[in-house]
Amino acid sequence: MFAMQLLHTSEFLNIEFDDSLKMFKLTWKEKTASMSQDEFKEVMQIFASEFHRQSKSVLHLMQEMYFVIPPDLQIWIDENLNKKALMYGAEKAAFVVSPDIFTQVSVEQVMEEINAKKLSTAYFANEEDALKWLKPRN
Repeated sequence: MFAMQLLHTSEFLNIEFDDSLKMFKLTWKEKTASMSQDEFKEVMQIFASEFHRQSKSVLHLMQEMYFVIPPDLQIWIDENLNKKALMYGAEKAAFVVSPDIFTQVSVEQVMEEINAKKLSTAYFANEEDALKWLKPRN
């Protein structure tokens, strides 16, 4: 059903892509609890370098994400990632929520920024529901 190709792996994040669905899958890891802002930016720039694949959607698996995104970094994400993703055709972003309330709120705040509002966004308790929502309707 899914043919995910691993594009990047690090102690913080796996980035995969399914060409048939035009979907990125980002699996955040527990090590994000000790991630610095510079390390976060670095993995996000690696992600942005793959936007040429013209993904229509992104699935963020955040069950093990513990990095809280501060306000200045929320704006950086919107200007440097969301804006670029939209230029490459992104339409939807699904988030399987973090158990850490502070992380979750910071992610929701990112998605309230100017460019992020142009994406259709939803939050889910599990990957199955998120995938159902992301799958293109024929």
